[in-house]
Amino acid sequence: MIAGCAVVWTPGPLISLAELGSPDVVFRGAPEAGIIALTIDDGPHPETTPEILAVLDRHGAWATFFLLGENAQAYPELVETIRDRGHEIGNHLMRDERSVTRGRETFQRDLAVADSILAIDEPKWFRPGSGWYADWMLEEAERQGYTCVLASAYMQDVKIRRVGLIQWLLKRRVRPGDIVVLHEGSDSRRWTPAVLDEVIPYWQDRGWAVGTVGDLLVQPAEGGR
Repeated sequence: MIAGCAVVWTPGPLISLAELGSPDVVFRGAPEAGIIALTIDDGPHPETTPEILAVLDRHGAWATFFLLGENAQAYPELVETIRDRGHEIGNHLMRDERSVTRGRETFQRDLAVADSILAIDEPKWFRPGSGWYADWMLEEAERQGYTCVLASAYMQDVKIRRVGLIQWLLKRRVRPGDIVVLHEGSDSRRWTPAVLDEVIPYWQDRGWAVGTVGDLLVQPAEGGR
C-alpha cells in the first residue's frame, strides 16, 4: 500500500517540475474540463480487451488504448473493435519493453512499424515503454507526427495486482485533469475490468466524465463528448 500511495500522492509541484523540464511531454490536462483521461496500456488481448470494452460501454465511458504493435498484429479484429466503439488508439511501440534502452534506430523503426499496423488518425499519441524517454525519442516522435503522453496518476497496478487496493487508490486521489494508466496485455493481468466497473461510476457520480486523452486535451472545456 505504501508504494502505491507514494505514486498516487505525488505532489502537484513535482508534476509541474516534470512539465517544466519536458514541455513537449503531456502529463495531465486542465481540471476545468471536468474529464479524467483513462488510458489502458499493452493490449489488445483476447480475454481482457473485450471485458474492458464491455465495462466502458456499460458506463458510457471512453478510453485511449496504448497498443503494442505485436499484439495488434496478432489480434487486428480487436484493434478495429476498439476503434469502432469510439475509443482512441495510441502507439506503445512494438513490444512490452523499456524502449529508451533500445537505441534510436530501433525506436525509430518500431514507432513507424507500429504506426503502420495501428493506422492511427490525428491526434497521434505515443507512450514509451515503462514511461522512460530521452530527448532523441521526443525528437523522432515529433518527426513522425506524435506527441508523448505519460500520466499524472499511475497506480502501479502491475505490481499491486489487488483489485480492492487499486480501486481505493483511484477513488482516493484521481481528479479531473488527471491522465490515469492501467494495464492489460496478458492472461495474468485480469484486474482492470473489475477495477473499472467500480471506479468509473464512482467518478461519474461526482460529475466527472471519463474519456480519452483527446477528450481531455483537444475538446473544448465545456465537456468533451
